[in-house]
Amino acid sequence: MGAGASTSVQENHGEEINALKKRLADLEKKASEPAAKAAAAPAAARQMSAPNGQQGQQIEHSSSRLGLTMKGKDVDYELVARDWAELPKYDTAFEAGNADGKPWKTIDCHLHLMDFLQKSEGTFSMAKAMNEANVSKAIVFGMPCCKKWEQQEPSAPLYYQDDNSDCYVYHYADQMVADAWLACPDHVRERFAPCFASFNPTDKFAIQHVERMWNKYPGMWRSIGEVMCRHDDLTTMLQDKETPTANHPGLKPVYEFCAEKDVPIIVHHNSTQMLEEDGTWEYLWEIEEVVDQFPQLKFVWAHCGVSRRVSEPNHHKMCDMMLRKHPNMYLDMSWVVWEDVICDKQGNPKSEWLQVIERHQDRCMIGSDQVGQFEGLLHKEITKYYKLFNQLSDTAARKVAYDNCEELFFGKTLSSPALKDVVSKYPTMPSCMNAERLMHKEGKFMKIGYY
Repeated sequence: MGAGASTSVQENHGEEINALKKRLADLEKKASEPAAKAAAAPAAARQMSAPNGQQGQQIEHSSSRLGLTMKGKDVDYELVARDWAELPKYDTAFEAGNADGKPWKTIDCHLHLMDFLQKSEGTFSMAKAMNEANVSKAIVFGMPCCKKWEQQEPSAPLYYQDDNSDCYVYHYADQMVADAWLACPDHVRERFAPCFASFNPTDKFAIQHVERMWNKYPGMWRSIGEVMCRHDDLTTMLQDKETPTANHPGLKPVYEFCAEKDVPIIVHHNSTQMLEEDGTWEYLWEIEEVVDQFPQLKFVWAHCGVSRRVSEPNHHKMCDMMLRKHPNMYLDMSWVVWEDVICDKQGNPKSEWLQVIERHQDRCMIGSDQVGQFEGLLHKEITKYYKLFNQLSDTAARKVAYDNCEELFFGKTLSSPALKDVVSKYPTMPSCMNAERLMHKEGKFMKIGYY
């Protein structure tokens, strides 16, 4: 364009050009305001909500992500990326408790970062709750299933059993776990053993998802799990109406992969039918087929094969038999198996279960199975096991509370270094997901920050 043409444009459109220049200047000024605000006030006070909607206390912290505000029911909540400097560093070394009230230091073998809506209170709240519960470390995974909100349902579900709507495989959950772990500082990453399993167990292409996620983050993943197979009501709610079973052909390549990489797999698979108490286990053969066919596979049986309304009176005998017969099997004693099966009506572990756990002390672990929400909730789901530890031998108690998880998920494997040697290899990423607290009384979620 020549000089004359440029002059002509200026004469004919000068007003519009000046308006655009002014708009651009306004946008640049607006974009710089959050940084200026952060520099002027590096310590921003925010109001946080306590569990169940009680009034929270004001916390001072620094953050460069300021300016997004929502109106809470009682106060204004400023949404910020939570500053890890607020949380003191935690000594993860094992410490034994006792019956006189000294707390045990544990590793949680089963902790879901997200719930069935893919919502989470976030890694900061998770670490804070772990500190309060004396939990040194945790095996952390997302939630492979997502609950659908159907058009005929007037209110949004909060849990997969809230209505009859389907659940579907939410593949992005694995990436969410990776993003959350990468946004943590190194000393926090060392405490979270990230796992993934957001694939359809009935899909013979499932192995492709496993390989992609594994290769994307070398050394980071510590297990594949929790793989959702037979699971009480959840099984019948899956959009893909093919029943996921532990011995499904779609999982065989995944087991081969895990055995080759020396990485454990955590599988939820009911041992028997719901509401059956006939002393038999209709689905046990599906598990046995897997551990027999893959003797090098480290197979962690979630909840000892128990779900709601799924157990037998002599369940301990079956677990004892499986552990005797299959040296590659481990028991995850989280969720309802503790209250419904292992303990008596007074909440004390039954003597027959104490014998089984003592006998197989190298392959039993405890966990919370907490789902997405942590502060004010995790503590009781961990401290309930103190009754167990105090009745086992010192050696068995330490293994069940801590050592077995440490060796299986945090140590060096044939394909990966120990987790502590991996954390610094990945740069810290910015927080990118909303941390949301479930307000139980109101039946809704409230944004509390980012993670």
